[in-house]
Amino acid sequence: MIRTISQLKIFRTLLAILSITVIPNFVYALDEGEYPQPSIPTLPDPKTVEDIMPFARKAVVNENAFLGNGLGIAKPGDKVILATMAFESTMAPEMDMYIEAIIRAYEERGVEAILIRDYEVVGLTREQVVEYQDAIKAISGAVNTQGWVNGCAPFSMNDFLKNTRPDLYDLCNPGDVRSQLPEHLQTVHDKMKSIDLFQANSPTGLMVKYLNDYMDDNPDIKGVFYGRGGPIWENFKPKERWLGLFRYDNKLELMSSARSFPADVWLMSEELTMEPLGSTDRASITDPEGTDVWWDLTEEQAQRWVAGVYLRGHLFMFPQEAYGSYGLNVLNYPATVPEYIPVNPVARLNGTLATTASHFGYYSRMEQIWEDGYLTEVRGDGIYSDLARTLMKMPGIHDTYWPHYDVPGYFWHYETALGTNPKAVEPDPRYDYIAPGRERDGVMHWGFGAQVWHDPGTMSSPPPSAYKFEEEKDLWAQYHSFHTRTYFNTMKVRIRGTDKWVTLVDRGRSSSLDNPEVRALASRYGDPNEVLATDWIPSIPGVNAPGNYETYAQDPYAYKVKQMEEAMSSGGNLFHPDVRPPGGE
Repeated sequence: MIRTISQLKIFRTLLAILSITVIPNFVYALDEGEYPQPSIPTLPDPKTVEDIMPFARKAVVNENAFLGNGLGIAKPGDKVILATMAFESTMAPEMDMYIEAIIRAYEERGVEAILIRDYEVVGLTREQVVEYQDAIKAISGAVNTQGWVNGCAPFSMNDFLKNTRPDLYDLCNPGDVRSQLPEHLQTVHDKMKSIDLFQANSPTGLMVKYLNDYMDDNPDIKGVFYGRGGPIWENFKPKERWLGLFRYDNKLELMSSARSFPADVWLMSEELTMEPLGSTDRASITDPEGTDVWWDLTEEQAQRWVAGVYLRGHLFMFPQEAYGSYGLNVLNYPATVPEYIPVNPVARLNGTLATTASHFGYYSRMEQIWEDGYLTEVRGDGIYSDLARTLMKMPGIHDTYWPHYDVPGYFWHYETALGTNPKAVEPDPRYDYIAPGRERDGVMHWGFGAQVWHDPGTMSSPPPSAYKFEEEKDLWAQYHSFHTRTYFNTMKVRIRGTDKWVTLVDRGRSSSLDNPEVRALASRYGDPNEVLATDWIPSIPGVNAPGNYETYAQDPYAYKVKQMEEAMSSGGNLFHPDVRPPGGE
């Protein structure tokens, strides 16, 4: 069986976890049952490139970043591509300041940065893209009010939703957007769709092909920073030419402390979180919004889990997402572990998952009931709950076998991914999608659906079997769906053959961050209390803030908007006193 971490290291750290009394979490002491108070860190407000340069200099030396390498992986003398994504960017007027700061900081290090803007590749100007984005916002409305939209994709393969729930179909398909645009923007729309998220992450996507061809023609280029999320690296040949994501075009990404969180500290904390997994026979996760789930594991399942658990900043804390793939090597990231990790036997979730947020925003509270690994009931009166219940009625959804699964049905739990960067911050929900909030340490995001990352013998993702299945069955298979999110998780695992439980995450914070070894390493960069502090902590009434949870859970978006308005106008009465502003003295 392949190990991504040495057995010796596992044994040493496991003994330490079981025997050491660690320093209390959250820096400030919490009583039992108490949750950390809300925190919204103050970000600097730069006016010039010079204001950004101190942050850019830190970013270009840090070798770690969410999902991939950090900009610091480039060394003096290297050439790298910085490729932007207009489809996922707000194209704010000040974004060029941040990009210029990164290029200048690279120049100071002797690294040549080649800037490639995707909208220019398809023949658009900045002015056209800005006008187009403004027009789309006018049609679609405010961001983060449609946290349920991820539930639409599984209906895209057939007419079931249209024929049975035309009301939901209209919500998922709000008319022909193109026809609602002025004529001069319809061509812009077509070009923008050619570089949208799914096309970008596709092996046939225009930008992926353009960048691969560009590097073929310029073999002296080390690689490219491109993308804002998703398994985009799978589509570069060889995939080592993909160096990491490029999202350094805005204040949140560059001027929060997330991009300068020390790489060695981050990796050590992730390793400590992962190391007990191969010796686990049961795991449980609870959250104060109502989540209470667990699963059992055979020794073989646990070994497959630890072989595929690693994705930087996004650990697969439910085993099924580690299966059906070629795992990523921790020590030579993102090199692939050569041995395929089989799908079966599947890991089986039990219990209740209760949530009010997803990558795309907020929604009325939804409860999912899981029995022996399969979704059996969905409770809640919101759109997301209604979409899930409707999907459960689709013909063939429960008795069809998805690729590589030896049990029928779509509704197998697939993802519980753990963010691991304590400095990650969720964007202001009034203006930007809240997806980056999943990166913060202790936050978990969930998703279901019988999926595999790879077919045996291939590295393409989605795999060829998924496309073939969809063509033959008219059922969704490319990706898991119905993403949800929990914030104040407590995750425990039981060590096989003992009555010892290890707490991996405690009330929304990885226990590894308070391990003495991690604190000692963090002390090289300053006060470990500050280096390891959780900067952003959401406010949830009835959990860690005054108010009624049931009222909040009916319309979380309204609460979040009001909270941000109060925070911005009050001079910071929601800013936690133990968290310094990034870059502060």
